[in-house]
Amino acid sequence: MSSTFEVPIQRSRGMRDLLPPGMRAFRRVEDAFRGATARWGYEEVRTPTIETYSLFTSADGLTPAMLSRVYTFLDWDGWSGDRVVLRPDSTIPVARLANEAALGMPARMCYVQNVFRFSATGDREDWQIGIEYLGAPGALADLEVVAVACETLDTLGMRPTVRLGHVGVTRALAQQPWIVLVDLTHRATLSDRTIEHINRLRGRALVVALHSGSLDSASLAFSDLSVDGYCRADAGGPASLATYTAWPVGLGSQSVH
Repeated sequence: MSSTFEVPIQRSRGMRDLLPPGMRAFRRVEDAFRGATARWGYEEVRTPTIETYSLFTSADGLTPAMLSRVYTFLDWDGWSGDRVVLRPDSTIPVARLANEAALGMPARMCYVQNVFRFSATGDREDWQIGIEYLGAPGALADLEVVAVACETLDTLGMRPTVRLGHVGVTRALAQQPWIVLVDLTHRATLSDRTIEHINRLRGRALVVALHSGSLDSASLAFSDLSVDGYCRADAGGPASLATYTAWPVGLGSQSVH
């Protein structure tokens, strides 16, 4: 088929074309991923491009900031309609799929599919490859997921450095009486009384001063905690440990990233 457009027509803003070189690179990554997941017993699934909006709000898997960046619209049939979204992430839909299909547990599933959401870079379509080990037996499952990722990267000639984090660690630390969390994301709004309180605590406790307003696993850990001595600006959102400064007992100031 050949066609000529008199008026230049461009792709929709933020979406991606994949030319032959890009497709070859894409397939190479896919093949490495599918090879690794197959060796570990994962089976591929695919979820719909359109999901109900309530799936992502009721599951409490996306923060309000994340939900503000999704494509959402009314699926109207002329009489009624439901609010839906273009799939912004794959984990929650795969969990829905497993529940709806009443899959036996544990279940090993993998996927290669695109997701749609607004981003600061201007991209609105990304591709995700991932695995979900549902009903997995504890820490061994976490190690397996890391092993699959490392094996995929190894096939591609990469030597990854693995850094593990867990929201439970942050929660446990935040509940210790000798740790004080201080949100400095909006430091200009901190009152003189709050600053005086912080200065009194220094030298008697570990004071963690939070600087970043970005959302990460630590943000989710702090969003529903009520911690004694946790001073935060009223205008701030959930605190983040993306970047912070710690003042341990008897030590000088040090930055931790």
